Amino acid sequence: MKVRLTKLIEEDSPLHVFAYGYPGCGKSKLGRDFHEAGQSIVLVTGENTDFTFGIKGIQVPIITPANEHEFRAIIEAPHLVTEKVIRAVPGLENYEPKTWVFDNIRTMQQILFGEGGRKAEPVFDGAFTIDARKPTGIMALPNARDSAEVPSNKDYRVLDARMRALVFYISHMSCNTIVTAHAEQDYDIKTRKALTGDAKADKDVDRTITGYPSLDGFQLKYDLPGLISDFYLYLEWTGTQFIMYPRHAKGFMARTKVDEVMSPSIDWTGKNGYEILRARIKVASGKK
Repeated sequence: MKVRLTKLIEEDSPLHVFAYGYPGCGKSKLGRDFHEAGQSIVLVTGENTDFTFGIKGIQVPIITPANEHEFRAIIEAPHLVTEKVIRAVPGLENYEPKTWVFDNIRTMQQILFGEGGRKAEPVFDGAFTIDARKPTGIMALPNARDSAEVPSNKDYRVLDARMRALVFYISHMSCNTIVTAHAEQDYDIKTRKALTGDAKADKDVDRTITGYPSLDGFQLKYDLPGLISDFYLYLEWTGTQFIMYPRHAKGFMARTKVDEVMSPSIDWTGKNGYEILRARIKVASGKK
């Protein structure tokens, strides 16, 4: 038997944030806010996010993991990645990351699943042909999928176990972390089943969706994203305002560990998201 005391959450404890929304909702802006508040960031992404930072004259390191091992190294040994990889880049010899941003959980899923493989195919109207590539990881296993291009329940169970291990490390990193994902909220019941249902039981569903499960499908299946964070935020751009939903509202999935001091929605247009969240931690701790 093991007995321990609850861990005290200090006012300046690292923030662990999960944020999702449609493109343009402010996910990259949130990372930029952390950076501009002195919480220097490193982007872990396969996405093109240069514009959000470059338009403000901000340069930050971007790492694109080539495989699961590199991804795991970032989470388990960020200090070594900083020392051996980031500081080896000219101009970054003294860079000290305080926030790691894992931009778009779909990229994370692809790394965990392994590559799906492909046939040799002509591209760009036959200008050239890409080489064939054998599938790897889970996608290479025989009978790993019940239907073409759709991960099976077996895939999800294996992914679940592997993802939980990575989620644990992210939520215990000794620096700020932000995990972002695209939202796909308006799927009808059949589409949701195509993403998350049992391929054997839901035989009436047209399972022709290609690629990997979206955030919506992943969350409906295992509710993993919420395990990552202190703040689980749905972000929205209305055309004139940036809104963050830190509590359940309008059907959006959101929650926070300091719920009693949070509003159902927060207008953070022209404001710094890091400072807003840090202030909520301060209020929750009883320090006005």
